[in-house]
Amino acid sequence: GGSGFLGQHLVHELLRHRVHVVLLCRGTRHLQHRFQHFRIFSDDEAKTRCQSAGKGGLLQVVHCDLTTGFVHEDLREAATGAVALINLVGIKREEKHGEEQSFHGVHVNCVKYLLGICKELAIPRVVHVSVLSSRFDDREVSSYHHTKWKAEELILKRHEQGDFKSCLIVRPSVIWGRGDDTVRNLCRGMKHCAIFPLPGNGSGVQQPVHVSDVVRVVLESGLGLPLFPPTAESERGERDSVGECGEEDVHVERLGSGCEIIDVAGPKKMTVRELVQTAAEGVGLPTRIIPTPVAVVSLLCTVMGRLLSDPLITPAQLRMLVEGMHLEEEDGKESHGSEGKAVRHESVKGTVQLTPAAVADLEAEVPPLFGFSTRLLRTQTDQQMVQRRFSSLFPTVLFLVPVLLILFTSLVDIVPVFMLRLSTMHLVSVLLIFGLFPRAVLSMFHPTARGLGKAVLFALGTALLCMAGTLVLPFLMQDYDAQEQQLGGFWHTEELGTVTKVVLTTALLIPAEELLRAALMLSFAAFFSKRPALAHLSSWFSCVLASLVWGCMNVVTLGSSVAPVIFMASVIMGSLWSAMFMVNGFDLVSAWLFHVIWDAVMIWFLF
Repeated sequence: GGSGFLGQHLVHELLRHRVHVVLLCRGTRHLQHRFQHFRIFSDDEAKTRCQSAGKGGLLQVVHCDLTTGFVHEDLREAATGAVALINLVGIKREEKHGEEQSFHGVHVNCVKYLLGICKELAIPRVVHVSVLSSRFDDREVSSYHHTKWKAEELILKRHEQGDFKSCLIVRPSVIWGRGDDTVRNLCRGMKHCAIFPLPGNGSGVQQPVHVSDVVRVVLESGLGLPLFPPTAESERGERDSVGECGEEDVHVERLGSGCEIIDVAGPKKMTVRELVQTAAEGVGLPTRIIPTPVAVVSLLCTVMGRLLSDPLITPAQLRMLVEGMHLEEEDGKESHGSEGKAVRHESVKGTVQLTPAAVADLEAEVPPLFGFSTRLLRTQTDQQMVQRRFSSLFPTVLFLVPVLLILFTSLVDIVPVFMLRLSTMHLVSVLLIFGLFPRAVLSMFHPTARGLGKAVLFALGTALLCMAGTLVLPFLMQDYDAQEQQLGGFWHTEELGTVTKVVLTTALLIPAEELLRAALMLSFAAFFSKRPALAHLSSWFSCVLASLVWGCMNVVTLGSSVAPVIFMASVIMGSLWSAMFMVNGFDLVSAWLFHVIWDAVMIWFLF
């Protein structure tokens, strides 16, 4: 288990002590990345290095499958003379590909295999990392907990039989730290969606422990080695940090010949709700935590387990969240092995507490679930920028809407041509917004090739969907005569040439419409993001609300008899254009391109 989350941290610390580590694993696909700052030796290289460098720190990789029960010759040779065996192997969910990937196959059979190696090679000490919630249980209810407990019982029994001299069983609570799946999955879910389902009422008590605290217990109590103070290099696992530490021999004989069980947890207890809230504060994005029936969350677990290779939560993890996992108050107690022999059992509290600041330090490298986010404001920086730059727009932009409509109606006699009158209103809106908020407007123009490419694809895709909808759902075209009369009166203006109409539409009407809608949307977003009840949905709510305001303006400008389909299209497409504007980093150019292509395709289709 040295290539897993806990194993990587432990191996790095052992290498800082210049210990010769033999890493047993089935594959090496990710090893070079996980230990990129250390040289990994093959079997032949390791033999040469051991002979020439003596006690120098060394990471040696031996390929073997722990589920076969067969001791390979290369493993026997590499492990000869070892002073301790550390088992970190564990899985959170079963793979339906045979016994070897079941809870029993990994948690029990692998331990039998490793204990057989210890007996054959006379390895004196075994260090086994289990879980705090291990217990005898009905296999049909919780095979995970039962097999963890069964592995512990097997180790105690083999020790009483004399297969090895001493053992330590470490039982940690939920472990968090760089590379974990607890904080990481919370962050993945919150970055993907602003609504987070809380299993049950979130009252299960947890006591999350930092990975360094678990490593310290394994080093000090399991191997008799101190935990060196962390450095910037050691946090990243860099080779330079090894040189700071002197050589240390592992003297397991100083640890006695008995068995010991140590429960390890963090310094503070917290409910699952508090745990989720801590993660949300660390991510820095407004998130609505909604209590969800455990049965519903269990169904989601099953679905995600089938669809994802790395699901947010497994049934075993869900059970631990609901039941809770924390230290008992009593300390220094004694338990009994299978033959009734006393086993020292104690509890240790870690020193590193899970805080929003600690989550913030970890979440930057975590992508959202499925690789994309349904949020429009996807980072805390975006949220703060909207509040800082656009809060002052809210009253002004709201006041601007009726002013523009009054201007439009007052120009009926002065500018009789509808398109010119509409262009005048839009020109005034651009001048007013830019004159009042020049910095805010200029910040909306920074197109990227990626953003423009997405705009083109989304425009063509939505236009094709709309055309298909009119063919599949004929009722959408029931008001076609009204649509043709209204849009035709707008487009087939005999007083203006085709080139003039195209230029006015693409260079003035559409950019002005997107600018006004963006100003409305961002001012709404800045306003609602300060309201806790609406903050988590402020971006989408602002998109729809801004588009509704614009749809109402279309009703006034086109007339009260505007076709419902046109009003609906202006609201739906306006929301999509606004979403494109936000997703592409507040870029009006991509929203404008989306709008132009969609209008061109739909005008061609209708007329």
